Amino acid sequence: MIGVQTLLAGSAFTIQVVVQEDVSPVVTFLREELEQPERMKIGFLLEQIAEHGLPHNEEKFRNEGNGIYAIKAQVVRLYGFFDGQRKMTLTHGFKKNARGGKNAQARQRERAEHLRSLLLAERAREGRGR
Repeated sequence: MIGVQTLLAGSAFTIQVVVQEDVSPVVTFLREELEQPERMKIGFLLEQIAEHGLPHNEEKFRNEGNGIYAIKAQVVRLYGFFDGQRKMTLTHGFKKNARGGKNAQARQRERAEHLRSLLLAERAREGRGR
């Protein structure tokens, strides 16, 4: 089963994370794969988005195509999509390296698209079962 949980709720945006089988790929990534300075930088950026809205700087926030966006802090990327008005749902995180290039970014976008389609399909099934 796939769903969402609220990670941060602010005056400008609510940031949600995808949850599969009671595990969030985003929360796992933040806790287990990032060092404290990276975690602090991306956490600060998420708080800024929740309270003040989306950055206009492509170094911090970028449209990756097909309705997928990346929140960026140095080598850390969180991928997600808009999920209603003033809601962003994050699907997963990834650390960029020098060798991955555009192919790595395309794969990450595709992963986010896949998780989004699973979530939307689950919502459609729930809607029919009511």
